[in-house]
Amino acid sequence: MLAPHHIAIVQSTLPLLESAGSALTEHFYARMFRENPELKEVFNLSHQHSGQQPVALFNAIFAYARYIDNPGVLAQAVERIAQKHTGFLIRPEQYDIVGHHLLETLRELAPDAATPEVLEAWEPRTDSWRPSSSAAKPRSTTRQKRPPAAGAASAVSAWRRSVPRAS
Repeated sequence: MLAPHHIAIVQSTLPLLESAGSALTEHFYARMFRENPELKEVFNLSHQHSGQQPVALFNAIFAYARYIDNPGVLAQAVERIAQKHTGFLIRPEQYDIVGHHLLETLRELAPDAATPEVLEAWEPRTDSWRPSSSAAKPRSTTRQKRPPAAGAASAVSAWRRSVPRAS
């Protein structure tokens, strides 16, 4: 369960997120692909070029911050995202990379707002995005260019667990 002060801090970033819009996630993807070009094989680059992926990620981040205190609102979206991640064989270490670049993007684009308290409130959220250790059968896809990694697991159950529970 999330600490109430972390919920409040994450929600306090809503105006910052709203003012940044998808420029935040465009910067994130540019940063991540520059520093971790091997991740390009995981993402649909046509969605990157069209702008669909940065907008989709921004909308997911904004919705998470907005409804962090009402997890039922997010359940279907979380399930859909988790199924995609499972199907694309996202590995646990890739979640670490994504989390790192999201936090660094906040630091770079909003250095005054990205206080230690804000980064601490967001950091556990990125840690919880990793898949669990229970096995899942990925769906067939032409984008699966590599065999399942050890620990390529059920992101569905991990994403379910990462959604804060209402008390």
